[in-house]
Amino acid sequence: MRVLHYHKRVDFRLGGVARAVADMTAVLAREGLDVALATGGIDDPAGVWASRAGGGPELITVPPLGRGGRLSPEGARAMRRAVQSADVVHLHAVWSPSNLQAAAIARKLGVPYVITVHGMLGRWSMSSSRVKKQTFLAMGGSRYLRNAAAVHFACADERDQAARYVRPSQAVVIPLALDLEPFRPATHRPRAEGAPHRVLFLSRLHRVKGVEHLIEGAAIARDRVGPIELTIAGSGDDAYEREMRVLAERLGVPAVFTGFVDGGAKVGLYEHADAFVLPSAHENFGLAWAEAMASGVPTIVSRQVGPAAEIGASGAGVVVERTPGSIADALASVLGNESRRLAMGEKGRAWALSFLDPGAVAGALRGVYEGLPVKNR
Repeated sequence: MRVLHYHKRVDFRLGGVARAVADMTAVLAREGLDVALATGGIDDPAGVWASRAGGGPELITVPPLGRGGRLSPEGARAMRRAVQSADVVHLHAVWSPSNLQAAAIARKLGVPYVITVHGMLGRWSMSSSRVKKQTFLAMGGSRYLRNAAAVHFACADERDQAARYVRPSQAVVIPLALDLEPFRPATHRPRAEGAPHRVLFLSRLHRVKGVEHLIEGAAIARDRVGPIELTIAGSGDDAYEREMRVLAERLGVPAVFTGFVDGGAKVGLYEHADAFVLPSAHENFGLAWAEAMASGVPTIVSRQVGPAAEIGASGAGVVVERTPGSIADALASVLGNESRRLAMGEKGRAWALSFLDPGAVAGALRGVYEGLPVKNR
């Protein structure tokens, strides 16, 4: 069975969808599926994915998009050739005109298609640019969703939030297939006595991520556990970053802003972190919390992170309200007891690597593909 994945462009600097698509296709290929990834291009500044892609998916270049984010005539022809060779098409994201074209080509050729929505039908997403999205749905988006053979959600919360747009019979809940191999070897030694506590945030810099709550929470927690140093890793909104730098300086919280990191630099950040915090207002699934837990770093997430229920139930992570006080309480509980912190990190590593086991996730996705109707020849 040949599975064709499509995403308009894979840009690792944007995180999220791009990383999920790249990891999913690489994991599926390494687990023995015949996988191709059609895309307009791959922006991999650190060359990390390319260096790990041995045995990965076949890459099919689709010519750049034309006006309005649509496939150009040349791109449509390339997509048609790619779909003709596939048994299943797996499309990523919702708000992309080129996805509507790819789905239409698949329908015309009788090839079933699956959609991974990547949180784009959640309450937070649907409240942003609402008129544009409702127009998109009316102009073809609803048909795109309605005719999917299956719609993939990364967690139950994501599925529940999208219930008005997707029939229950279409919905499948399977964690994202993440490549966590680079983070497995990480080891954490006890913190040197008197050294500052090192707290890491790693994600796209945007107001939705709630970095201000982390900075304010760290300022409160240091009165209980001693000095705290923050590492804020990620790129994005320059104005927001400047605002966060000013806030950290005003509150006297040492904070290093690293910009975009990947590869060995990213692994090193996890290795040197005493705790990881992700205080997002919205996170469909999230990637960094999984990397942190796989690295053995005690992890604190807001309730708005998609798998928060699963993380909390594991006993290996702390789920908090998105307030400085709640974050401060969690930091104090994690950083205030070194033996508990280390034990929590090891428990988190074991749980994350089990919950996101590549073989199990790939097997579940394979089951979805194999359960779809055979295409018409």
